Amino acid sequence: KTAGDGQKKTRAGRVTVASASVDPAMRLSSRIDKELKRSKADSIRLKSYPTFSMNKVTVTDKKSGRHVLDRMTQAFYAAHVYSVLLPDNDRVLHETLMGVMSGIIRPHDGNVMNKSANLLELEPGEVRGHRLGLVPQQYAVRDDMSAERNLVYAMDASERTFLKPKPVIARELLHKVHFDVDTPNAPVGKLDVVEQRRVAIARAIACEAEVLIADEPTTALDVTVQAQVLSLLKGLQDTLNTGILLITHNLGIVWQMADDVMVMYAGRTCEYAPMEELYANPLHPYTWGLLDSMPKLSDKAKTDLKTIPGVPPDLRLTGTCCNFYNRCPYACEKCKNEVPPLVEVKPGHFVACHRQNGEESLVRGEAN
Repeated sequence: KTAGDGQKKTRAGRVTVASASVDPAMRLSSRIDKELKRSKADSIRLKSYPTFSMNKVTVTDKKSGRHVLDRMTQAFYAAHVYSVLLPDNDRVLHETLMGVMSGIIRPHDGNVMNKSANLLELEPGEVRGHRLGLVPQQYAVRDDMSAERNLVYAMDASERTFLKPKPVIARELLHKVHFDVDTPNAPVGKLDVVEQRRVAIARAIACEAEVLIADEPTTALDVTVQAQVLSLLKGLQDTLNTGILLITHNLGIVWQMADDVMVMYAGRTCEYAPMEELYANPLHPYTWGLLDSMPKLSDKAKTDLKTIPGVPPDLRLTGTCCNFYNRCPYACEKCKNEVPPLVEVKPGHFVACHRQNGEESLVRGEAN
């Protein structure tokens, strides 16, 4: 018996309905279902990636041989505020870290990722225009342009297509950061410092950045203005679901803003923990020294602030020892000869110390 119209025989002799007889609407519906499932799977896969991450990133100064960043590894997620706590006198580390995170400086080893995209495979303009918002200490805005023109300038540079006219988006963003001055068309350089910072932050998020990186956002500001800027950043993080990275030496900012804190010394991460855990139960001797150097309102007697003794190490020797050993009262022979790995000693709390590795433990204040 032969197959009729719209049917065909398989090699096994079975009769099947030819694709031409299938309702086109059903075929379209099936394709849509498949696309939705695949889109959902891709979305789940992307959500498993950190919004921003650094994996074993090393940057070496060619002149000195110093590892300015030494195998730095960390993941940052959306809707969180992270503080990277740096020594205030290490400008080279400060500038290098900011350069690597922004895609301007290429590491000699390791990867910098935005979700599944490797920043090393992107041009710096593409990184800043589509993925990262930067608020650097210098050149965050064009002093000769108005606030609105600053934002339009950033959007033009991104070469993106926007659904609304750029001036309209610029005004909406300036409203979002509470920019409100009597002379909105004046050059930004003639505005007061806090309004300049508002413009810089609005410009950083003008291209829908997933990560906002702010370099010492409150430097040279008085306490009142600092509070305004930090409140603005926190509000944006809450409303836009943006991940915020604060590069700072200011422990007060860390306490006020951060969900998680990375403490760095001489190019390496020495401790990483949730903010409250770090303050309540610090483990690295360098972190102890930092916290002991903070003035405390509870102190009744006027006492001199404590300092960390000694001087930073010869950074050409990094990679062979604990970078803090020559200033550490708890150092042992192993500290002089081996780099301590970053170990998770309790959930979410990591420390790089030979004597605080989960098997051994130090008592704060009981030096060798």
